[in-house]
Amino acid sequence: MGDKASAVPLEKVESAVSHYIYGGVNVFGGNVGNVTQIGEISIQAGDFGGLVEALKKLEVSDAEIEKLKNAINADHKGFGTRTKEWLKKAGELVGKGGVKVGRAVGTEVLKELLLQYFDLK
Repeated sequence: MGDKASAVPLEKVESAVSHYIYGGVNVFGGNVGNVTQIGEISIQAGDFGGLVEALKKLEVSDAEIEKLKNAINADHKGFGTRTKEWLKKAGELVGKGGVKVGRAVGTEVLKELLLQYFDLK
């Protein structure tokens, strides 16, 4: 009962969380105190509406979703250079309003969603 979650270094939390996020279906929650369970996130290949729904659950803004849509279209519906550039910048976007995860974990979650969308996973 005397354990303090805030005493755990962020790097250890990110490391522990990353082991539970990878896979075709992702389930995760926030940290102690304000637990936010998002539930299963699974994207059908080519289903942009499903991808948008998953991104909104992760609190990615409409403006950033529009940037992703433009990047995908510019890459001719493929996982090309513009989409990868969006991904590099987008890790910090996960949970801006509530769910707090590190940038590396956020990037991995978004990468997994995009791999599902592009049927690469």
